Amino acid sequence: MAKTVYKYPLMIDDYQRVALPKGAQILCIKMQRGKPYLWALVDPEEMNMEEIHIRCAGTGHSISGQVEYIDTVLTYGESLVFHFFKVV
Repeated sequence: MAKTVYKYPLMIDDYQRVALPKGAQILCIKMQRGKPYLWALVDPEEMNMEEIHIRCAGTGHSISGQVEYIDTVLTYGESLVFHFFKVV
């Protein structure tokens, strides 16, 4: 079964939810045209979706609970740094 890389828009917000096909593998989060996107390797034929919870925190902000690091992005002319985590 072939897989495909898809991208999903995110927000610079403390918490958000993203619906991905079941079994998706998160690859990274990067800025594109001034906005954050999540890239994931997915089975394009998978019809079942799962909602993941994303935590975005600026450097120095507290992070509670169980999280898995995804990526760090620079924004606003590289003056702000945000770290993205999957809440588990």
